[in-house]
Amino acid sequence: MSGSDKGPGMIRYLTVEGFDTGIAMGGTEYSMTFENITLLNQNVVGINNTWNLMQFRGLTSTNSVPVLRNNKATANDFRWGIVAIIDGVFNGGDPSNVAIENEAQLYLRNISTTGYQAVLSERGTVLPGTSIAGEYIEPRAVSLFQTPKASLGLPIQDTPTVPSIPPLPGPTSKHSALIPTTASMTLPPCKPPSTLARQPSISPAVDTISTAP
Repeated sequence: MSGSDKGPGMIRYLTVEGFDTGIAMGGTEYSMTFENITLLNQNVVGINNTWNLMQFRGLTSTNSVPVLRNNKATANDFRWGIVAIIDGVFNGGDPSNVAIENEAQLYLRNISTTGYQAVLSERGTVLPGTSIAGEYIEPRAVSLFQTPKASLGLPIQDTPTVPSIPPLPGPTSKHSALIPTTASMTLPPCKPPSTLARQPSISPAVDTISTAP
């Protein structure tokens, strides 16, 4: 998914084991949503995002390398690269690494780690703490009103399961008596165009209309 023009889409119940990068996203269109994702034993980074939009719910990682690298577009442009992670469990980290390296926009809620130096570094600066019980927002939240600068903290419902579509009735079903096994139809021979031009049944009506005052 490192090319352009992917999404909007959703991936859930996925396990990625091995590879240098578990999940890679690039470009600026059009966002992907992930649910119940497991990352195991990547060599460089679990998730690498450059400019795109990624939303995770239920992200589990067992890695010594960083779980997420969220890259900015240019040296001074932090508008692109928007990642949200809710309910993240990141285990097995190397003490020299942080779980998340962020250079763009980020939302975190309910994150726990083991082994890592910290949950997060912001543009190269390590922020203290190995868990986030509440939420973390970068850049800061804004509001038109005098309300707490935070999200609404709304509960998230499970994604509904798409119901299976029953198969169409076949010859062996209880509806087989309603489905003819053989059918035939005899069509009259086609008439040449010259005989269809003016049929007697409608010619008088057409003539009357055409000669009306």
